[in-house]
Amino acid sequence: MRIATTGACTIYNMVSNESLLGNHATPSSGTEGGKSTALQEFVALHPSICFVRCQWQDHSGVVRARVVPIEHALSLAANKRTLHVPPCAFQLTVTNDSIPEIDPRGNHRLIPDWSSLRTRPTFDSSYASVMCRVVEHLPSRPEPNWNFCPRRALVTVVEK
Repeated sequence: MRIATTGACTIYNMVSNESLLGNHATPSSGTEGGKSTALQEFVALHPSICFVRCQWQDHSGVVRARVVPIEHALSLAANKRTLHVPPCAFQLTVTNDSIPEIDPRGNHRLIPDWSSLRTRPTFDSSYASVMCRVVEHLPSRPEPNWNFCPRRALVTVVEK
């Protein structure tokens, strides 16, 4: 479902975190009342940002990314939405071979951690980067699987 078109960019309605993530749907920053989001504040400080690179780490330790226009990122943050990525985005080795033990069905959602938002001045000043948490949904498991997320595993280890 298309919700807005700005210039050459079309923004699509995404599935809300609350419907997919249960009680884990607490983003790092979002809208509360009429307050500005962390992303809106960041964009105000860095007006040259046109794209946000949503990054995650796969099972092989490779940082992968999905690039979205800033308008789409603002919509994600304001509406507490997630990004869909196919399972193959996580289940490939460094040489892009599939990992046989992992179920290739289901879907994965990226939840941006807006507190990790950074500029990329050495690469391109029109880009920003944000690290994302990952939640997995499989047909055989009705509940979301947060154990799939390398960032969550890091938090668990640090907390111990």
